[in-house]
Amino acid sequence: YPDRAQNGAITNEGRASVWNPRLGTRPGAFHKVPPPKIDVNGDGHPVPAPIWCAGESHLPNGDILVTGGNLVNPTDSNRGQIYTDYAGIPNVFTFDPWTETWTQQQSLEAGRWYPTQIELADGTTDILGGYTDQAPGAIFNQTLDMFKAPRSPLGQGRVTSGGPQPYAQTLFPRLELLPNGSVIMAGPTPLDTATFDPKTQGWSDYPDFGDARNGSNIILEPGGYQGSWRISLIGGYGWNQGDKGAFRTTETTLASSASPSWTPGPKLNVQRAWENTILLPDGSKVAVGGGTGYNHLVGNYATSPSARQRQVEVYDPVRHVWRLGPPEVEDRTYHSTALLLPDGRVWSAGDDVHPRQADGNPSTSDTAEIYSPPYLFRGARPAISRFPSTLGYKQTATLRTGHSGPDPESAVLISPAAATHSVDTSQRYVKLKVLGAAGNRLHVESPPSPEVAPPGYYMLFVLDADGVPSKARWVQLS
Repeated sequence: YPDRAQNGAITNEGRASVWNPRLGTRPGAFHKVPPPKIDVNGDGHPVPAPIWCAGESHLPNGDILVTGGNLVNPTDSNRGQIYTDYAGIPNVFTFDPWTETWTQQQSLEAGRWYPTQIELADGTTDILGGYTDQAPGAIFNQTLDMFKAPRSPLGQGRVTSGGPQPYAQTLFPRLELLPNGSVIMAGPTPLDTATFDPKTQGWSDYPDFGDARNGSNIILEPGGYQGSWRISLIGGYGWNQGDKGAFRTTETTLASSASPSWTPGPKLNVQRAWENTILLPDGSKVAVGGGTGYNHLVGNYATSPSARQRQVEVYDPVRHVWRLGPPEVEDRTYHSTALLLPDGRVWSAGDDVHPRQADGNPSTSDTAEIYSPPYLFRGARPAISRFPSTLGYKQTATLRTGHSGPDPESAVLISPAAATHSVDTSQRYVKLKVLGAAGNRLHVESPPSPEVAPPGYYMLFVLDADGVPSKARWVQLS
């Protein structure tokens, strides 16, 4: 996200840093990795690429893919006569986590501000939605872009265009990959609901859900070895026309049904918009942060005086209920983020307004917080001692744990997060088929196809009979 000056103004330059969780908050835990410089304004003065408000996801080779970003602040005096609303840049970058190096890739045909990208079964990334770079701004990009990743980090990929599309004419469309290789789009408005076949590049209508869900989460629910067809929408608020309170409601659909529909799901205890919902190794999930909806005074940063949204909520998949958990110290609304760490904890950070300064201006600094889920308080954890670092599809493997800890009973793969603006299309929970267990050995089979688990790096967790997970080890599916 961008830096804020002391007066709260936003500078149109990108910022990026790497955090080493092993070092916590000790010296050297954080260091900057600024994105490449580009000449955003055409004034001959390159600045670090303004990748905030971009799309982001993971690639099969382990790189991070970032597309688009912020072209202009419409209040800037030097651009205000041309742009009266936001617009996007067409730039594409990849970040190699091993060398911590950025690579500028081939640009998109047009800019994108608030796009969404989704990795497909063949490793291609589809990019949809957002505003273009056309003046005066707020013009939807109605085309499809496709990024073919390079085989190795630091390589050059390829961008191709799929041309105009009948759907995805919105900001951060909610996308998920289904086990047949198609993509479902579900929101943020009911009009943005359809399925897409990457092989034919054809769209099909899908039943609408209820009210719009701006600032909601889309979740591909945990499923079995063959993958999951169940999609949930969590929280958010209605059409952005005046003040809108956030929902406690959730909606769910089974996309494999011959006659699919949306039905009410378990209600949250607290209304939430712009929260982040994280899939956990034991099959539960946790909703972190969020605000009370849209308020004309503070926009998407609206909070409650009671600060109830600071309490996390954990979903119990056995009893099908949400339960309130401990509160965070800070409000985390619009522009907050959260993700699962390999040690099984959840990292939560942002937003860029809270906590406010004493004079009421937006924050010029921020902190992160770490949540420890209930399974970390159930006793000893299994510890993976032997595992394959790479796996093909439908491949057998033997996982071993230490003799001193509990024996393993199950294993799951969870993809690393790429969360922004409450959207995370990279998040995926895949159970491994258990072929047998003997003491500290667990014999498993990898996912049956890349449609169920797209190629790339995953966190491998083993769990004991009580659902207590190990710390993760990284495995590459290819």
